[in-house]
Amino acid sequence: MRKILFTVIIYLLVVTAMTAQQQRQYTHFMFNKMAYNPAYVGNQEAAAITGLYRNQWVGINGAPISQFLTVDLPFRNNKVGLGFNLAHSTIGISNIWNLDAMYAYRIKVGAQGGLAGGIMASGRYFGMNFSDPSLIASQNPAQDPALQTEPYKKYIFNFGAGIYFNVPHFYLGVSVPRILEADIDFDKSQGTISKEERHYYLMTGIGIDLSDKVEMIPQVMVKYIENAPWDLDANVNFVFNKKITIGGSYRMGGDNQSKGESLDFLLGFRISRPLYLGVSYDYTISSLQKLNRGSYEAMLRYIFIKQDEDLLRNPRFF
Repeated sequence: MRKILFTVIIYLLVVTAMTAQQQRQYTHFMFNKMAYNPAYVGNQEAAAITGLYRNQWVGINGAPISQFLTVDLPFRNNKVGLGFNLAHSTIGISNIWNLDAMYAYRIKVGAQGGLAGGIMASGRYFGMNFSDPSLIASQNPAQDPALQTEPYKKYIFNFGAGIYFNVPHFYLGVSVPRILEADIDFDKSQGTISKEERHYYLMTGIGIDLSDKVEMIPQVMVKYIENAPWDLDANVNFVFNKKITIGGSYRMGGDNQSKGESLDFLLGFRISRPLYLGVSYDYTISSLQKLNRGSYEAMLRYIFIKQDEDLLRNPRFF
């Protein structure tokens, strides 16, 4: 059976997700640590809600689109943190929902530092719609017994853990969001072929005051998956008057012929005391460059600041 290019692209996207980077990637990773490390929850000085939207590889039909919502709740003078992540993404005919619940406990280190350990439990829904009209063939797929035609769905449960250390101008975190290698196969008759791989993350950053009004913050997130190459996002942000953030990142990855996956540009504004808006654009430098117009991301964070509290550090990197 002859299939259209769209079907081939969807297959490549899904296979790539199953064999390499299975977890979502975000250009605003420095604002979205709860997506990677449960030990970060409660580190804010007040409760916070963050929403994020990502449209990846614009111009390719069926490319990943993600929405992400976090709730961060500190308790007992920031010694205890509770948090929740709700994420949704689509890739071609696949539809994925994810819900995380997190708990962290923090101990004081020195005068201003903290060391936290965190755990998380997660549940995921995987759905594949093989009757999607976007899948086009030269004959009715129902006439070919080798093709799946019925919708597929599966529920996966997992757990993870992490450690997070921070002082006013430095942070370091290590985490494994999914410890169990859960079975995510479509067809059980063939045995276990596809499973969730463990993702190991290391995030670190340092704040450097260039002047009274300008701060430079270099940050790195290193990603490792067994049987896959090391990967990283390297970022440098400049914060002006604690109100405007301008920065850039380099993301490794891509293929053997490329020099990486993307060059990313970030811009953020503190609209008001509690509200921060960030946007980014990823310029693709891999072999997919000719097939798409880059990736876009937007993030909105609201921190519940009391009127009698001092102005919180916003954006909050540490």
